[in-house]
Amino acid sequence: MNKKTLTISALLACFFLAVGFKENEAALALQKTTKQFHTDLNLTTTAIANMKAAIVRLDGSTASELAVQEAVTNARMAYKKSEFLIAYLDGFAVKK
Repeated sequence: MNKKTLTISALLACFFLAVGFKENEAALALQKTTKQFHTDLNLTTTAIANMKAAIVRLDGSTASELAVQEAVTNARMAYKKSEFLIAYLDGFAVKK
């Protein structure tokens, strides 16, 4: 092989290795984002269940009203963690 062919082969090999690493990085980023999204959805589901339970226990006392307010805030904050991705995936599901 001449020097020119060897240089081109080396450059192509480096290019394909770099592309391969970027694909792996993208796959890892997608996997991490998906895992975090599912974790956030589980937290949201739990917070909504806690909110429903607090509403059922509402008896007119100040303590039960404060518990409902706290549960609503917790549910809203849990939802806000995943809202951006929900809006990206299904914009109609999120009201602006």
